[in-house]
Amino acid sequence: MLNVYCMKSVFLYLSACFVLLCSSIPSEDKKPPANLKELHERFMLGFFVGSPDYSKDSTIVVKAKLYADEPELKAYVADQCQSMIGGFYGAFQQAIDEKASYSWQDWYGKSFSNNYQRLLSTNLIKKSVDIKSGTKFNYFDEIALEKTFNALYKKPTEKFKGVATYQRIYDISVKGYGIEVADFIAKVMRNKKGFEKVTALYKKQMETSEEFYGNSYPDKTWQTIFPLAELEKDGDYYNYPQLKCGYASDILLMLIRRNIDGTLPTLLKCFKQILQDYDKTTFNSYKDTF
Repeated sequence: MLNVYCMKSVFLYLSACFVLLCSSIPSEDKKPPANLKELHERFMLGFFVGSPDYSKDSTIVVKAKLYADEPELKAYVADQCQSMIGGFYGAFQQAIDEKASYSWQDWYGKSFSNNYQRLLSTNLIKKSVDIKSGTKFNYFDEIALEKTFNALYKKPTEKFKGVATYQRIYDISVKGYGIEVADFIAKVMRNKKGFEKVTALYKKQMETSEEFYGNSYPDKTWQTIFPLAELEKDGDYYNYPQLKCGYASDILLMLIRRNIDGTLPTLLKCFKQILQDYDKTTFNSYKDTF
């Protein structure tokens, strides 16, 4: 069930999700995944929590080691809206790289690249370039992205650890967020000219401005894409209304960054495949919009 949620620079964002979902803490004695099956299982455990209080269906229980240096515990599927892009991204990062922490500065290091190459015989990062502010911008590889999706993707009728179908896990954990993501992307893509304009400006600023900070970029760009009637005034700027699950700015940044590196069509293709398999109603509503 690898999808758009795990690809943010994807996909960037710390949230309560790291406490509730991505609770596997890096440990010195934690070994990298031995194969794709183990990698997939580690990523999927990012959808589980150690308490039934955070699950709408406590009948789905798996035995798992959610915390480093702890014994196996009962784990339950986490409720919707605990699952935001940063959380999925962090879960995927840590599933591959046992040395990764919650800090984005640790992501895509040598350990990640080595493990990724060993497991998938490809490199997710096509190139990493220095930008004016002193950080880096990662260009993802569209072929590697699709290959990873196909290698780890599961159909709704398959079962995770023999306990519950992926459809049940999806419905409990991320269906609500998936609907919001699809709706937001559709609204962005109805104004492709505005979207391309903010993408070009983002790229220009990251290449020329020492003061550029990508995560705050959407604050000044909403009105370029959206009609003012759909925005909320916030001081000197306009903001997109708060989503029920996650933040619109996170999704917009993901779209902009992947538009810059050319992987956006592949990313949206994978996302639509998930919707087609797991949520046909949402897929039918947005299949022709992006």
